[in-house]
Amino acid sequence: MSLAHCRIILDELGPHLRDLEIAGLGEAFLNPDIYAIIRYMRRVNPKTYVYVDTNGQVLDVDRLFEAPPDELVFAVDGLDQTTYEKYRVKGRLEAVIHHLKACIAKKRELSSPLPAIKIKFICMKHNQHQVDQVPQFCWELGADDYRIELFTSRTVQHAQEFMPTLPEYQKYAADALEHGALIPHMEQLSTPCPMLWGHANIYWDGEVVPCCTDYDSQFSWGNIFAQGSFWKIWNGPRARAFRTMHRSPSYRNTLDICRTCYLTNTRWPQNRMLLAKLAKSGRYGYSQKS
Repeated sequence: MSLAHCRIILDELGPHLRDLEIAGLGEAFLNPDIYAIIRYMRRVNPKTYVYVDTNGQVLDVDRLFEAPPDELVFAVDGLDQTTYEKYRVKGRLEAVIHHLKACIAKKRELSSPLPAIKIKFICMKHNQHQVDQVPQFCWELGADDYRIELFTSRTVQHAQEFMPTLPEYQKYAADALEHGALIPHMEQLSTPCPMLWGHANIYWDGEVVPCCTDYDSQFSWGNIFAQGSFWKIWNGPRARAFRTMHRSPSYRNTLDICRTCYLTNTRWPQNRMLLAKLAKSGRYGYSQKS
């Protein structure tokens, strides 16, 4: 998304934003305008919490600190090159660590409170042997915190290749996966999705979609560049119809993007003890240090 297009969005929406997540289906720092976009957001609304995910491969640290985000999260999905590049194909762990260290050093040099520099580690079959090493890796580098994420898949084949064998890190039922079914460890709730009343995703081309799992804009509410107003789309007929549909308890049975969603479902009771144990230890979600 160009800076000019981003300004169209932020001029209208920016004053009302509590949080802005610059992440999604691509690498934010491949956008040559990314630093100007963050700086412009800071000018429009200094109180907005700005979050950026990065693979850490391409990053201009000096430009980043001209107007740093509140939170910068590096994806480190392997603690050695062989493990790392299994999922981050053609990525270089050396580059991630270099940029991570440079950000930490710059933050200390400037005595800047921002950004909070964090590490996330997606636990998968090929890197699960390293999951217990992540805390030490984080603290030795000087990062502010870390989190362990469960692997999310769009297809059975993808899950069969990457889902870990450790039960506490499995998002999907292993026995079902062996028989070609992607069934998440969760039970459906009767309440509608709360995201639809306070959250939206805007893709690079201007499509406004209800959430990040609508990868192909299948349920787009409209295009902000074509229609000229976010609020027209937010209060428009497609958005209202989608919210109405979600008031029915059966919507998760009819929408794939909702059936496997962890935001509006809960884990099966037998897995809740594992989840609580992981949360307490800091291995799922952020640790208790910060």
